[in-house]
Amino acid sequence: MIIAKIKIHYSLIFLLILSLFTGSFFKILGIIFCIFFHEFSHFIFLKLFRVKVNHLELSVIGGILEIEEVNLSLIKKLIINFSGICANILIIIVLKYLDFSTLNYLISYNFCIIIFNLIPIIPLDGFRILNDLLSTIYDDDYTFLLIKRIDLFCLIMLLIILLLLKIYGLFLIWCFLLYKYFKYNIDDRKLKKLMYLLKK
Repeated sequence: MIIAKIKIHYSLIFLLILSLFTGSFFKILGIIFCIFFHEFSHFIFLKLFRVKVNHLELSVIGGILEIEEVNLSLIKKLIINFSGICANILIIIVLKYLDFSTLNYLISYNFCIIIFNLIPIIPLDGFRILNDLLSTIYDDDYTFLLIKRIDLFCLIMLLIILLLLKIYGLFLIWCFLLYKYFKYNIDDRKLKKLMYLLKK
């Protein structure tokens, strides 16, 4: 289902329908707003720096912006990648200022989004930030190798933490991150093979 450049995954529609029967519709709607505002902040700066955005996908896992790869300066990349986290900080400040006790769960949720997004695992902001920083020090091949190892290490550590703390509800998100890790590696190998064939 695509509305303009927003792709709404069916899992999110299912969750919203389910929330109507569990009495948590407005809570889920508040969480979706936080995710959307996070991604919309990325979108604003991407447009500001003239980067083409193909679409924004919203699902029960979160939001992912699909963009066309362009060469930007490190500062611009960092602004884009930190903008989502800044948006969540802004939500926390506004909610604390308004002092609505019924919305306290959103303050906690936004703190979780900030911490979670700083983990260097693809497709999280932390991955992109670390990748951009490392690419200014090392060449592309070594950066890819290094970031891949860091990503895998963080995935293993995250799984251990989830199991130790018995947070089984987040295991679905971990599976999604693992899928993205393998997809990223496969896509990169395909690209390298294509570039090799073109050079021949």
